Amino acid sequence: MAPSLSVLLSCLIIIIQFSQAFGIYDCCISYTKSKLPWKAIRGFSIQNSNEVCDIDAVIFQVSRRSAINKKLILVQVCTDPNQQWVQSWIEKLQ
Repeated sequence: MAPSLSVLLSCLIIIIQFSQAFGIYDCCISYTKSKLPWKAIRGFSIQNSNEVCDIDAVIFQVSRRSAINKKLILVQVCTDPNQQWVQSWIEKLQ
């Protein structure tokens, strides 16, 4: 019984190290097609294609009403950094 426990622990350690080494990233894979309303924007972050993700993106944190309980929630929306309106929203936020 002890050998199987040590094998299990060894496998668990390997899995943890593997997941930490490669990480689990939440990358944008496409952009929204619609312009986001300025009043809903709460912040932004930048995704660079020369790091882990495949495309450059500006990720806006947007407040929206939940369809379930009508409370305000924050969602992340991927946008094209080359769009003029995206660049304008970034300038306003900085």
